[in-house]
Amino acid sequence: MDVSQYPTAGFTLTSPIALGATPAEGVVVTWQVAGSLTRHGTTKTVTFSASIQKSGSTIAVSGDVPIAFSDYGVPNPSFPPFVTTADSGVLEFTIGFTQANT
Repeated sequence: MDVSQYPTAGFTLTSPIALGATPAEGVVVTWQVAGSLTRHGTTKTVTFSASIQKSGSTIAVSGDVPIAFSDYGVPNPSFPPFVTTADSGVLEFTIGFTQANT
């Protein structure tokens, strides 16, 4: 997947997300997110669901974005006859935020 040449991916929101109040402990809240995903030097518009959950002093945001490898110029990561993969995959993420004591 050329990770030595393209070691990172990027995402930029198209518009801000109105988060509202912090959810209660253990409650999962889901938003639709739209933005630009850059992978392998190619940028595409994507829309996906992201979930937020509070646990103690940490807020976790997670989601997954379905991607077709060809949309980003990524060769199918198959090595026949030993490993064969589909032409698409899922980019999964989890981001943890912890409030700093000030």
